[in-house]
Amino acid sequence: LELAVASDVPTGATMTDADRRTFAWRAVLQQQSGEPRSLAQTVFALFCARNGFFDALHSVRSLDEASAQAYAIVGALVQAQPDVAARIRGDYELSAEDERGLRASLATLATVPAAQR
Repeated sequence: LELAVASDVPTGATMTDADRRTFAWRAVLQQQSGEPRSLAQTVFALFCARNGFFDALHSVRSLDEASAQAYAIVGALVQAQPDVAARIRGDYELSAEDERGLRASLATLATVPAAQR
């Protein structure tokens, strides 16, 4: 229900922090038919959305474009943190140490807007 309400923000209206976070969640949860994602990709994307790393995605023109940008960042994260991705596949958990590693990788990725590093 919250996602439905937030999606009713008129075009050109100023977005609140909550609106930006909701848009980021919608971008992460959107999946194109025929484009399966791994568990690690999904966990990394949800981690980024939960922690505000995708809040700047609201500035793109469409939800599809925001989703593509989010998963480009996630792809870079999977490459930067292959051990974390492997642990997620094996344990189905993201430890505090893994979270620190993801945050460190996100801080160095050029694709993450500077305000989100």
